[in-house]
Amino acid sequence: EAADKFFDLKANLIGNALKNKRLWKFEAKNEIQIAEFLKFFQNHRSIDYSKLVFQQGKFAVVQVQTSSDILDLISKYNCHAGSDLSVANGFENWTVLAESSKGATELMKDLDDLGEVIVDKIGKHDPNKSQFQLTDKQLHSINLAVASGYYNWPRHITLEELATIRKVSRRTFQDHLRKAESKILKKVVEAL
Repeated sequence: EAADKFFDLKANLIGNALKNKRLWKFEAKNEIQIAEFLKFFQNHRSIDYSKLVFQQGKFAVVQVQTSSDILDLISKYNCHAGSDLSVANGFENWTVLAESSKGATELMKDLDDLGEVIVDKIGKHDPNKSQFQLTDKQLHSINLAVASGYYNWPRHITLEELATIRKVSRRTFQDHLRKAESKILKKVVEAL
């Protein structure tokens, strides 16, 4: 219901205050929309408790408790939610780690009963993989750029020199670097 009425509102789970009381950060397009959303949200039938912790301009942080919590459903199947939950464009975006494929399958069935579920990726968790989902080439490129002083001001190295070190063309290196920067910046901005 909130997504239908406030489609462009962004929300991020930013932490747990107490058991089943979660901290959410909301961002609206302006002060009027955040006020309208908070009134709607705090009076919604699914909210057992809410407390406005902080509000400034188009931003608000709210402590929330609900009687039915997706996090409880996730843990029911020995699955674990990542800390990067966000809501944007009408969808909740979750990262879920499952202890078994059976648990993941059962969880998806229950989530389907709540609404539309779109799975972006299923695979084995690789603890060595970056939280930003960088490819090996992107990760090597960004690490080399940072270590070589590419982001210093003034720059200590050029794209051409970095490409020579990696033994690729400048254009290829720039492509890897640009994609890495885009993935990292997107995650950082979503967390703001």
